[in-house]
Amino acid sequence: MGFDIATLRLQATAVDSDQDVFIGIAPRADVDTYLADVNHSELREVRTSPFRVDYLDVPGTQTAAAPTDQSFWTESATGTGAQEII
Repeated sequence: MGFDIATLRLQATAVDSDQDVFIGIAPRADVDTYLADVNHSELREVRTSPFRVDYLDVPGTQTAAAPTDQSFWTESATGTGAQEII
């Protein structure tokens, strides 16, 4: 039996307001395949008191295909300005 224990809100805004930003949620295996050999950072841990975020930088030599061209996202948002997934 499932139950809700929390709501997750992801929000992102590009540094340059004229640039698109993409947020996506997908099965880990699909994301791992998509980012294979692509330089990226993984969010490893978030602490709230005091606030601290730990990232893991993953090296790579390839350029990722456009995320909007992928069909595995279960939720996504893209565009200029603030984008959000709840």
